[in-house]
Amino acid sequence: MPTTTTHPSYRGRPMRLDDEHWGPLNVSTDIAGDPAALRARMKRDGYLYMPGLLPRNVVLEAGNEVKRRLASLDALDPAYPPEDGIGRPGVSRGEAHELAIDNEPVDRAIYGPEMLGFFYSFLGGKVRHFDRTWLRAKAPSDDNAAHPHYDVVFMGRGTKQLFTAWTPMTDVPLEMGGLMALEDSH
Repeated sequence: MPTTTTHPSYRGRPMRLDDEHWGPLNVSTDIAGDPAALRARMKRDGYLYMPGLLPRNVVLEAGNEVKRRLASLDALDPAYPPEDGIGRPGVSRGEAHELAIDNEPVDRAIYGPEMLGFFYSFLGGKVRHFDRTWLRAKAPSDDNAAHPHYDVVFMGRGTKQLFTAWTPMTDVPLEMGGLMALEDSH
C-alpha cells in the first residue's frame, strides 16, 4: 500500500523519535500461553502487545471487506484497486462504525475463537464483547487521527473491568501511524 508520509507524525506534526521520547511496545507473544505471566505484564505495562495472535488471513479478509464497503461508498480513490485501500483525496471517514454492522469477516476476526479464546484464558473465565464495534477507517495522511484517550470513558458503562483489543486490518508500517501507549499511564 503506498504511503504519503516519510516520518511518523501526529495531526500533521512530526513526532520526536529520540530514545528519550520514543520506544517500541513490549511484545508479549512469548508468554501467550501463560495467563499468570500475561496478567503480571498487563499490571506492569498497562497493555499487552500480541502481534500474530490472530490468523493473518482472517484479519486481512476483514480488512478487504471493509475496503469493499468503503469503495461502495465512493470513499476510495478510483485510480487504485480497492484492495489497496487508498482513500479518495479530500475524503476522510474517521469513525466508520457502520462498516462493521452485519460484517461477517470483521466479526470473525475480532469476535472469533482466537480473540475470545485469548480473553477467556487471560481472564480465567467467560467473556463478553460489546454489541457495537468501534471501527475507524484512516488514511496515511489523515490528520483526523484519534486523539489521545482511554477507552473506559466510551465503554466503561460503570465498570473498569474492561479490555480493548486494537486490531489493525491491514499492515501498518510505522510511517502510516499505528498505536501508541503513554508509558505508566495506567
